[in-house]
Amino acid sequence: TEEDLRLIQNFKKNYICIGTCTRAIKLKDHKQIIQSLVELKEFCFVLIGDGDYLKELQKLANQRNVQDRCLFLGYRKNATAYLELFDIFSQTSSSESTSIALLEAAAAKKAIICSDIPVNRDVFSNEEVAIFALDNIESLVYSIRRLLSNKNVYESKVFKKYQQEYTSEKMSERYYKLYMSLINEV
Repeated sequence: TEEDLRLIQNFKKNYICIGTCTRAIKLKDHKQIIQSLVELKEFCFVLIGDGDYLKELQKLANQRNVQDRCLFLGYRKNATAYLELFDIFSQTSSSESTSIALLEAAAAKKAIICSDIPVNRDVFSNEEVAIFALDNIESLVYSIRRLLSNKNVYESKVFKKYQQEYTSEKMSERYYKLYMSLINEV
């Protein structure tokens, strides 16, 4: 919406924007980004999504005195449209299946910070995204700073990997080959 656009653009006048589009549930571990903002004073955090953990995240932002750099916009029907407004996309889950949001961020050519969980490493390497150790704020802060210092390189590499392996055409081609190999075995 125009109001959302205005709010995020106002943040971006003063801060580098870390954003995500996902449900606000404990498993997504957004608290790590909020905790990192204590050290990352030049950053803000925007969460597009609702969920039962939203009030806890707002409470944590207040406790850490970073509430003025956090924007919780709630559910938006067109969440992927917000990707272009983020400087960095975050995927901080402690557990996840293949993340559609992560692939959407790659398709949007976003610099990505993500947690070191097997599924994320299966999809992208540490050269394509910045991977941090779970529940290690020092690792997260370091990885965000490294990502920012090489932002264009990360954006280019993650987009290239997306185009090579994760477009709908590439995925359907791989599924077709798999299907045909299974049929040929029968």
